[in-house]
Amino acid sequence: MQKITSTTILIAFMLLSSLSLFAQKPEKITPKKAMFYLEDGNWEKAKQIYLELLKDKPDDQVLNLYCGVAFLNSRIDAELSMDHFNKVDSEKTPGVLLLKGESFHYMGEFDSAKVYYDKYKNTDGVRIQKGLSKLMDQRMVQCDTGIEFTKNPTQGMFVENLGTDVNTMFLDYAPVVYEDLKTLVFTSTNANLFNIRYMTFQSAGQEEIFYTNYDPVYKKWLPRAKADGVVLNKDIDTDDNESSIAYSKDLSKFYYYRKGILMVSENLQEAKKYDINTTFFTDNQIISIAINRAEDHVFVTSDRGGKKGSADIYEATKDENGNWSSFKAIKGINTKYDEGSPFINESGDKLYFASKGYNSIGDYDIFVATKTDSGWANPTNMGVPVNSPANDIHFRLTGGNEEFGYLSSDRMGTEGDYDVWRVWTCHDVPTTNMNGKFTALAGHSIDNATLTLMNIDSSVVASLDPIANGGNYNFKVNTETDYILQLDVKGYAKHSYNLSIPEQCSEFDIFQTLTCELKLDQDSFVFEQRSVLTNAFYDINSVRGDQSSEAFVNGLTAESPAYTDPQVRVTPWEKDELLAQLPEPIKNADGKFVHLIYFDFDKSFISDADRDYITKVSQILNADPKKKVILGGHTDSQGSAAYNKPLSNRRAKRVADYFIKQGVNPAQIETVGYGESQLAVKDTNEQGLYILSKTRLNRRCEVEIR
Repeated sequence: MQKITSTTILIAFMLLSSLSLFAQKPEKITPKKAMFYLEDGNWEKAKQIYLELLKDKPDDQVLNLYCGVAFLNSRIDAELSMDHFNKVDSEKTPGVLLLKGESFHYMGEFDSAKVYYDKYKNTDGVRIQKGLSKLMDQRMVQCDTGIEFTKNPTQGMFVENLGTDVNTMFLDYAPVVYEDLKTLVFTSTNANLFNIRYMTFQSAGQEEIFYTNYDPVYKKWLPRAKADGVVLNKDIDTDDNESSIAYSKDLSKFYYYRKGILMVSENLQEAKKYDINTTFFTDNQIISIAINRAEDHVFVTSDRGGKKGSADIYEATKDENGNWSSFKAIKGINTKYDEGSPFINESGDKLYFASKGYNSIGDYDIFVATKTDSGWANPTNMGVPVNSPANDIHFRLTGGNEEFGYLSSDRMGTEGDYDVWRVWTCHDVPTTNMNGKFTALAGHSIDNATLTLMNIDSSVVASLDPIANGGNYNFKVNTETDYILQLDVKGYAKHSYNLSIPEQCSEFDIFQTLTCELKLDQDSFVFEQRSVLTNAFYDINSVRGDQSSEAFVNGLTAESPAYTDPQVRVTPWEKDELLAQLPEPIKNADGKFVHLIYFDFDKSFISDADRDYITKVSQILNADPKKKVILGGHTDSQGSAAYNKPLSNRRAKRVADYFIKQGVNPAQIETVGYGESQLAVKDTNEQGLYILSKTRLNRRCEVEIR
């Protein structure tokens, strides 16, 4: 079982054990069940009960104190602890000053944390326990370190939570990379951080190994799964405690430990005990075991050194004959504080580990040491954002250049106690290749066409012949940029499509397919031009397998995770028939025939029915560039005229934007906002009260086709 402790929890309970000096006994004011949940570390249940009690006594200091403790230690919405601590009189309960310091510290507000640590330490009449006094001195130093690291974070690096499909309100940790952004193995418990102190490797059913797969299109991790014989051997899942450790470099072996024993499953076969002598440690001294991907270093985290509460890292190495050395404490790494979760990179020259010592900014921080002729040296804090004011452990690197990683942390934004997080670097990728495949479908032949990439102001970026080169084409595009792609079939119609090139944090080509069909009737008359653009603006090579990009995209269905909605453009050459499909227009106050699009109060959203209408009108506009549409936005009389004028403009613009999304040339669209100046009906009664059935008729956009 991993040794995971929280200094915040220890501080909270050291203080609460002495609060009878400043407050009534909890039993007299708190239901026994609430106190039971608090003392048992069931923070969520404790929060629920205390919040209910506070409805009747919102200013009760002891209830607020205990509720704040529950919020702070649960890590879920921990920032709300301050709402409750602020209602506690620090003169009667000085311990709340220290708890405020812990709250600010956890939230990364180091200057405020220092203020409250100092206030508590200098409170008259408070006798601070020796251990707590040393801890407060350490906390002050951590805050100073945190201030410096926060000023100079690692540029372009981000840490993101893997989400609720992977993480739970309990402990999720020990990430093991099978393939980055494809499959990740990790460990989860059904106990929280507080209760973990009762767990040993003899405990049954607490730790289990799971895996998750990544959806590269929606950029999210899929729901966790247990060992099923695909990624992990089914026999790994037993009633005993199991925790993930590592895959070998060739991914053929999966290492994990069970009941304090290093196990290995090769090629999804039944797991066996790994042959290494760990009798240097007694069972109760082994906190965790680790092996590197090259399989020539084994680490044991243990407290056998005898220092109270201190865990150290021990190392054994394999020589060229396959013989293991004896375990020795790693010099230059271990401190008087806890160390653990070691990891060696692929090249073997860097050791990553977690420590509460050195220049940590909270509890455990991730450090990296460099290999020298005499061993590991120069431990360096990895800084922000890898480290946080909370616990950060189990750092694992991946990627060709080791630019990505995973870790476990109970930092702000956690789903519960420890969660699995991904560390990634967003490199500056200013341009990318947009590859495409043009296909002329059966119907009238397409002999001459031009594909033009334009900026949103219609200035031309590049033009090419999509029929040449077998329909394969390529444009060099800027990332995070909007474009217009226009297909011009000579003698027929121009179809335009709006493109939004996404940000890229690593280099890969994007892809699209474009089909066009000139439909023929029984008299060989071309009555319609229909084209379809489908974008695959993600790393298609990571998901297409052995298929070509075109075959992969064409084979996707609406249920497929990689499916994206196509952009369809249709130009009919019987426009009178198309006009007949539109709703009958009405005459407005100016005598013009218009279609009305209504809006909810203070909103500018377009209904599905109105979107259908706009789509049909767009087909007419796309077919006849001489036609225009006039969009007049209106509001009801609620609110001020100064507010309603821009609201009416937003409504007209929202309709215009949807026309443009359908490929309509912005030059064919005219928008104007009238505010409340042209009410269709009077929407107030004689007393000046609003008549809701009338106000709705005024919230509109009038669409006039010319």
